[in-house]
Amino acid sequence: MKRLHTRRLVTITGVLTGLTVIHDLDHLRQGRGLPPVLYLVAVAALLSLALTLNTLLSHSSFARPVAVGQGMLTVVGVAAVHALPQWTHLADSYSAAHADAFSWAIIVAMMVLGLVLAVVGFTSKT
Repeated sequence: MKRLHTRRLVTITGVLTGLTVIHDLDHLRQGRGLPPVLYLVAVAALLSLALTLNTLLSHSSFARPVAVGQGMLTVVGVAAVHALPQWTHLADSYSAAHADAFSWAIIVAMMVLGLVLAVVGFTSKT
């Protein structure tokens, strides 16, 4: 993969990782207790982002598909956990929790950036 495309994917993934950490810290700010399984989901998301960054930085032939997968996983995962109404014990519906605009802005930014990561990964030249 050409270096410019790799740099874009690394930058997008790095910013997405930062937003994910801010999102996780925002849960503390909200002061709401969460089921323990959602903490495992948060750890899995951070590990997934770390593995994606590692794959991108190693210039692996899997870098593009991994970036696309990470981006789509972020969009679907964040939407399923926070944007949808409460539908399972794995969900933390922000509408049901009456989350404020800051919390919503973070998850919307995460979903948008996840979509950008997927599109850039898909359209990058090898």
